[in-house]
Amino acid sequence: MGTRAQEIQSRLQAIENGVGPQMWRGRAADGFAALLAETGPDLTRLATSYGLASQALATYATELAAAQDAARAAGAAASTATEDRDRAGTDRDTAESDARQHSAAAADAQLRLDPVGAQDAELRRSDALQRVNTARAAADQAERSLAAAQRNADEAAARRDAAAARCIRELDEASTAGDALRGAWDAF
Repeated sequence: MGTRAQEIQSRLQAIENGVGPQMWRGRAADGFAALLAETGPDLTRLATSYGLASQALATYATELAAAQDAARAAGAAASTATEDRDRAGTDRDTAESDARQHSAAAADAQLRLDPVGAQDAELRRSDALQRVNTARAAADQAERSLAAAQRNADEAAARRDAAAARCIRELDEASTAGDALRGAWDAF
């Protein structure tokens, strides 16, 4: 649209300067020349206004795409962290159940006076408790990853919102630059 305004301005200036085959004479030509002299600078402002608006929208589109990419990456990281946390919870629950079973087996072996069976059950219980600790650590790490993904998503939303606010401000400025032309065209 900005290019179109520049094109119109160039044609009108050519007419005003008497360039080309459209040389006018008389009162209509004088009235048109006066209107042209009045609106010519406004057309320049309009072209500038459209250029500013176009640049604001292009910048916003670029910044929005980057924010959306960051949000998608944060979403993928959150999904992975949630799966890791759930898997760690399941592993912890299984290991705790195994530890209880092996503890009961060790107690039974001691009652039967089976030291080898008791020792074997205690080793299995110890292994299960180690798996519980490992699963808890994995769940904690998954929670930290999930929190980081949430922070990244929040940052992406903030970047998107800042880009939108900047675009609105720049569009308002561009619109203000084109406001002067509105009255002239209404009179035309």
